[in-house]
Amino acid sequence: MIRLSGITKTYRMGDQEVHALQGVDLQIERNEYIAFIGASGSGKSTMMSILGCLDRPSAGTYLLNGRDVATMEGDELALVRNAEIGFIFQSFHLLPRSTALANVAQPLIYRGIGIRERTRMAEEALQHVGLGERMHHRPNELSGGQRQRVAIARALVGKPSILLADEPTGNLDSATSRDILALIRDVQCSARRLVSWSPSEPGKIAAQCRRRGAALQTGRSFSGTPSTNRAGPRRNQTCTIYRGPALAAGRHPAHRLAQLPDRRSAVNSFGVACGDRVVSLIQGIPRAFSEAVSKAWAANANTHQRQERLQGCPARQDQHLRFRGRWNRLRAHVSRHPDLCPVDSRSGGGDVRVGNSKAFAHVMATTPSYQDVHQRFVQTGRFLSQADEANARRVAVIGSKLVEELHLKGDPLGQFVQYSGEWFKIVGVMETRGELFGMSQDDYLIIPFKTGRSMIGNNQKPNMRINVSSDSATPTEEVKRQLTAAMRASHKLKAEHKDDFELVASDQLAKSFAEISTMVTMVMAGIVGIALLVGGIGIMNIMLVSVTERTREIGICKAIGARSRDIMLQFLIEAAILAMFGGLIGVVLGYAIGWGVAAVIPNFPDAFVPWWAIAVSLLFSGGVGVVFGVFPASKAAKLDPIEALRYE
Repeated sequence: MIRLSGITKTYRMGDQEVHALQGVDLQIERNEYIAFIGASGSGKSTMMSILGCLDRPSAGTYLLNGRDVATMEGDELALVRNAEIGFIFQSFHLLPRSTALANVAQPLIYRGIGIRERTRMAEEALQHVGLGERMHHRPNELSGGQRQRVAIARALVGKPSILLADEPTGNLDSATSRDILALIRDVQCSARRLVSWSPSEPGKIAAQCRRRGAALQTGRSFSGTPSTNRAGPRRNQTCTIYRGPALAAGRHPAHRLAQLPDRRSAVNSFGVACGDRVVSLIQGIPRAFSEAVSKAWAANANTHQRQERLQGCPARQDQHLRFRGRWNRLRAHVSRHPDLCPVDSRSGGGDVRVGNSKAFAHVMATTPSYQDVHQRFVQTGRFLSQADEANARRVAVIGSKLVEELHLKGDPLGQFVQYSGEWFKIVGVMETRGELFGMSQDDYLIIPFKTGRSMIGNNQKPNMRINVSSDSATPTEEVKRQLTAAMRASHKLKAEHKDDFELVASDQLAKSFAEISTMVTMVMAGIVGIALLVGGIGIMNIMLVSVTERTREIGICKAIGARSRDIMLQFLIEAAILAMFGGLIGVVLGYAIGWGVAAVIPNFPDAFVPWWAIAVSLLFSGGVGVVFGVFPASKAAKLDPIEALRYE
C-alpha cells in the first residue's frame, strides 16, 4: 500500500542545511498498525506529513497504492488527502468559528456530498466518539479531550484507508489521554485499515504493538530490534517503527463550509454602499425631477412663450403707450392664425388681505384663454369670462392654499379679498396642484388682464408676456413658423433683416432639462466610479487581512482535502457577499435619502428606483467584490498546506 524508497527531507535555514530524513526505505501493507516513536525532533512529524501528502520529500520515491506521489499536482494531492487519508493532529486544528458538527462535515463538502447526507454522517460520527450532545458547540466551548474527539470524528467520517495521528495525546492530561487511547483501540477493532501514528507515550504503545519492524536513526533506516530512545543531539536521535494489529473507523457525517465575513468587514463595504447609494440617487432623483417637470409641462406641450420688454429708464406714460401699441399689433397678428390661441399675462406679487388675515400671493393678470392654454381649471365656481376682461371687472379666481391662509370661512365664492387697495370678488377656486420644487402652485390670485395691467408693475419697466397654444395636431415646427411670421410682421422686419426676438417652446425647455439631467447623471456616475473603486480597494484590503489571519484555517481545509479552486471559490464568494452587503446598504440609504428629500420638499414626487435597477446594483456590487477579491483569493489558494498549518 505504501512504499518509501530513499526518502530524504532537507530544510534550509540560512546557509545551513538540516536533514530531517535521509534515505528512508519503508514498506507498509494494508491493515497494519504503525507507531513512530522517538524524541522530539527525531523526524516523526516530518514523516507523518510526507505520508499524509501534506509535504513533499526533497528526494526519493513515495508510492501510494502504486502511484508516485511526487509526480502529483496540488489538486491531485488534495483529492488523495480527502479520499484516502484521515489526519488527527496534536493541536486539533479545528475551525474556530464552526461548530463541532460543521468541523466534522468539512471533508465531505469537498466530496460534493449533499447537505442532508453529510449532516447525517457527521451526527453519526460525533455520536460514535461520544459527543452527540455537544455537536452544536464551537471549539472554544469544548474541553481539550472533546476537541480531540471532534478531530478523530473528522478524520474518520470519510472512511479513509489510511489514518494518521500525530501525537494525538500530546496536549492532553493522563486521564483524557487514556480515554483517547481507548477510543483509538475501539476504532481499531471496528474496521480494518492501515493506521500510522506518532505517540507521545512510547512505552504504552510498544506494549500494544507487535514489534517486527525497522528503525530510523540519524535520518537513515536499519534493520533489527528498535533501539531505546534517548535524549541528546539531533544526529543521535532515533525514530523507531512498531507494527501491530489493524485499526479501523466508522461511518460519519459533516455540515457546511460557509464562513461569512467577520463583522468588522462590514465597515469596509461602506465604499460599495456609497457607490450603490449614488446609483440609487442617479436612478431615482433625476427620474423624480423628470416626472415632476413632465407633469408640469404636459399640458403645455404645444405652448410657446414670447416676452416683450422695453429697455431704458423707469417707465413713463409714453413708454406704456408705445409698448401697448406694439403689444396690440403682435396680438392681432397672432390671432389671424386659426391654429394659434394667444393668452396675455402679466404677473407680480403682493399681500392679499381679508379682515385681520393677510397672506402673500402670486398675482397674475391674464385673459380667459389662460385655462385652456395651460390646462388649469377651477374646482368650484367659474374662471374669468370675456365680459370680465372687456369691462375690467374686479373679480378674481384664487388658489386653494390662499383660501386656507386667509382663513376664509364657509364657501369662499362671493367673498371679497383686497389687493393693492382694491377689492375683488371671488368667483372661482382653482383645483389643487401641490408644490413643484418646493414652490406652491396654489397660492396665486388670478384677475382679468385689463384690470391688472394698470395694477401690476406700474412702477417697473413694462414686462408682459404672451403665451400661444396650438392644436395638438399641428406640428411644432409649423407653429414656430406661424409665430415667427407674426413676430416679424409685428416688428416690421424685412426679408434681409435677422430676427430680433426668440421663441421658447415647452419642448425646448424639456430638452434643456434633459441635457442638464444627463450632465448631472454623468457627474454622479463619476462619483459612483470613485466610490466603487475605494470600496473595492477596501474589500481587497480586508480580504488580504483575512487571508493572513486565517492562514492556519486555510491549511486545515487543504489538509482535509480542499483543492486550490475550492479555497479560491470560498474567498471569492466571501468577497462577493461582502460587496453585495454593502450594495444592499447603499440601496437602502438611497431610498432613505429619496424619502428625506420628499419630506423636506412637501408634495415632491417620491424617488423611484425600478426593481431591475436594484438587482443590477446588487449584481454589480457582487462583481466588484469578485474583481477585487481575485488577488486575495489567489493568494489563499496558493498557500502550501504544511506551511499554512505551521503559521503562527
